[in-house]
This record gives sequence, structure tokens and C-alpha cells, in this order.
Amino acid sequence: KEHIGEVVRQNIPFMQDWFGRIKTIDDIIALETESINECNTEISFPYGAYWVRGFLYAKQHLMDEAIADIQRIYERYGVDKQIPPNVLKKLYEVDKDYFLIHLD
Repeated sequence: KEHIGEVVRQNIPFMQDWFGRIKTIDDIIALETESINECNTEISFPYGAYWVRGFLYAKQHLMDEAIADIQRIYERYGVDKQIPPNVLKKLYEVDKDYFLIHLD
């Protein structure tokens, strides 16, 4: 408990800085894009960053970008290199939720 408490105390400035800068979906997309640009090499692949950015694009109703990000994952790791129907369904559900919320 003491060690965990110390780790948290040491990281409070980092957390405050992060939450002070990262406030919107666009901020998170920019952060994930930076991670993708820095880590996308032959050896390293920012798998998680593509997932996060892809679903955030869907949340913003940017389905072409969302599908392109998720497709990159399946091209790199997928056996059949196709996005499975259940993943596409989830992307469209996120997009639909965004669209329904913004109809007002």
C-alpha cells in the first residue's frame, strides 16, 4: 500500500498535466496520432492507438477514417485481413449513437 501510494503521489503532477491538456475527443485523437507516428515501424505497431483512434473517429461520425484505422490492425494481424462483421457492427453502433445524440 505504501509503495502504491508513493507511486501515485509522484505521478500526480503528470496526471494533472495530462488531464489539463487532454479535454476533448480531438485532444485524444491527436495524442493517439502522435503515438502512431512515433511507434509505427517494422518492429513496433501501435495496435492500441489504432483501436482507440478508430472508435473515436466513429464517435465523431468519421466512418471512413474509423474503418481505415481498424483495417490497418487487421491487415497487420488478421488472418483473413478483413474486419470481422462484429467489429464493424460495433463501429456503426458508436457512429449511430453519436448521430442520434446530435439530431436535436
